[in-house]
This record gives sequence, structure tokens and C-alpha cells, in this order.
Amino acid sequence: MSQALKRFSVEAISPTGERQHIEREALSDRDIALDLLAKGYTPVSISLQRTDWLGTLSKPIQWRQGPRSSEMAMFAEQMSEMLASGLTVEQALGVIGRRPGKSALGKMASQVLLRVRGGGALSSALAEEKVPSYLVGMVRAAEQSGQMAEAFTDATRYLQREVASRGTLANALLYPAIVLLTVLGVLAFMLGFVIPQFAPIFEGDEDRLPGVTRFVLYLSDLVTHHGIWLAVGILLFVTLVWSLRRSNSGRAAANKILVYLPVTQAMFSLDLSKVLSVMGTLIKNGVEISGAVTLSASVASSQALAQRMEDAGRKLREGGSVSGIFRSVVKIPETTLSIIEVGEHTGELGRAIQRAAYLLEMESEQRIKRLAALVNPIAIAFLGLVVGVVVAGVMLGIMSINQLAVR
Repeated sequence: MSQALKRFSVEAISPTGERQHIEREALSDRDIALDLLAKGYTPVSISLQRTDWLGTLSKPIQWRQGPRSSEMAMFAEQMSEMLASGLTVEQALGVIGRRPGKSALGKMASQVLLRVRGGGALSSALAEEKVPSYLVGMVRAAEQSGQMAEAFTDATRYLQREVASRGTLANALLYPAIVLLTVLGVLAFMLGFVIPQFAPIFEGDEDRLPGVTRFVLYLSDLVTHHGIWLAVGILLFVTLVWSLRRSNSGRAAANKILVYLPVTQAMFSLDLSKVLSVMGTLIKNGVEISGAVTLSASVASSQALAQRMEDAGRKLREGGSVSGIFRSVVKIPETTLSIIEVGEHTGELGRAIQRAAYLLEMESEQRIKRLAALVNPIAIAFLGLVVGVVVAGVMLGIMSINQLAVR
């Protein structure tokens, strides 16, 4: 029975003399140390990472995880244009590395150039940076086929589409987020400043007040007298949920709960389209099919989808058709599978998968837009409901006191 891979956190000195933080999976720390030494690194410390929620919570917060997608799209586009114009890889990297200011992209290009000049391949040099692993695979395949400019052109198209998709999703969620913040702000203002002005009117008659009025007064008392503890409790709850969501067990539990939501299904389809797009590009550029499937798994935002793609890659190495394995392992829609099956029969698998990914992406974006169109009126209705409950609580309380006074 094979041993399970463990994830290690490594601090090492790179061949260029820089201290780098590296996270890798291996059977033991000895295997990692030998691998790093063979590549010219000097390990400083190697520690085993915990994969549960407590290990996630204890990790330092990192706001950046390598270059942004927009920066990588610009890098791929510039490399494509300069290589197509006849420049060598070293010349193109040198031009990008001379960008003005302290550009993260320029620094990355300079580091890659140093490794290339030291005798390393471009794919190996990029692998040392925090760039997507599928980009490394595309470049490695291009080094074998000699179609480096074409590989960067395909990478540019995908990265630009990824940036556009993220922008569309962010714009769709912006309005509901603003409405939610408005609801919280209005609720805090009314409970913290407005309701306390009416509270003296109801003193002594709390037992005779309607239930909604007592509820509003209770919330107001909670905000005004225990606001700090309430904020601390909310902060701790958010931190706990965040840490659980980032741990393997927490992610799996959340996926099981959210899998039936329409928005989750739409996001899964969009995630799947990205994975298929990269997979098709890799196959078209000469990467072996099972290797392309495994590399494309790194694109998935969902841990469940990434695991399914890795399982599909292993099954492909054992034998079988892409469409058949995807039908049983990845659960791809039948319409998408039909296009992939046609590509298998015609010998144009890479192009067929790219086409299927494009159609799936268009369908997913339409579903997300329809859901976003529903979210906006729901958010406004929620705002009206919250304000209505608070106002109704005050008005019903005043009316009930007046009726008691008349009697």
C-alpha cells in the first residue's frame, strides 16, 4: 500500500541567494531536502503542515499568492508578441524585466531571466515562481515542439478570459454587497440611536407590549449595552468559519452543504469550463492527455473538482477514453461530453475540448447573470423588511400603550 503524500513548509536559500518560502508535497522531509539540494537550493527549515482547521488558523495570513491573473495575462501577451517578432526568450525577459518602478511583473521576469541565463529551461525557471502550474506545462510542451510564441498566445487568451470572468462576477455581486452593508448600517443606527429614544416610553409596561416590540427593544439593549462583546463574538465566528473553510475537512463539509444551491452549481460549471479550457489548450500544444488532465486540475477553484480531475488523470494512464472516464469521474454535462466524443473520433480532441469549454462558460455566465438579476430585488426587499420590522415594533408599542391609557 503506497504512503500518502504529506505537505511541508520549507524555508530555503535559492541559487540566486534569496530566501524563499516553498510549500510542497512529499513522502518525507528527507525527500524534499534531497530534491532542493539537487536544484541548487539550501534548505534552512522544513516543517510538516497541518491540514485541519487548527493548522490553517495558525498559518500566517498572506495577502498575495504570486502575480495576479491580470499581471500574468500581460506577461503572456508581451512574451507572445516579442517571441513572434523574432526576439529570443532571454531578450524578451530582459525587456519585461526593465519595467519602470518596483513592478512585481518586472521582478518576476528578472528572476526568471537569471535562472535561464544560468542554464535552466524557461519552464523550470517559471516553476520556481508562483505562477499557475498549467502555464509551466504549456511552456514545457512548447519547448519540445518549438511553438513557444503560439503557447504564450493561447495562454494569453485563457488568462484574459479568466480576468474578464472574475470582473463580471465581481460586478454582479457588488450591488447586493452594497445593499447588505447598507442594511447592517441602518440596523445598527436604528438599534443604537433611534430605539433608545423611545425606550423610556415603554418602561414599566414591557409585559403588555406586542412580541415584535419586545424583540426590537431586546436587540436595541443588546447593541447599546453589549455592543463590544457582540462585535467580538461576530469576529470570532467569522474567523472560525474562515479557518474551517480553508481546511480540507471544513471545505469538504461546506461543499456537501452548498452543493444543492443554484449559485453553487453555476459556479461549479464556470470552474469546470476554466479547467476544460486549459486542458484543451495543453493538449493542442502537445501535452500528453493524462498529463494535461492532471495539470489542468491546478486551475480549479474547487478542491472537489481538482481531486476529480486528478483521479481522471490517473484513470487515463491506466487506459480508457476521455469521455468515458469524465462521465464516471468528473460528472461533465452530457452536451459537453458529446462535443468531446466528437473530438476523440476526429482526432481534434484539443480543439473540441476548447470549444466545449467555451460553450459551457457562456452557459454558466448566463446562469450567473440570471441569478444576480434575482439577487438585487431580493436584497432590496430584505432591506425594506428589516427597516419595516423595526418601525413596526416601535409603532405597535406606542399604539398598545395608548390603548391601555384609554382603557
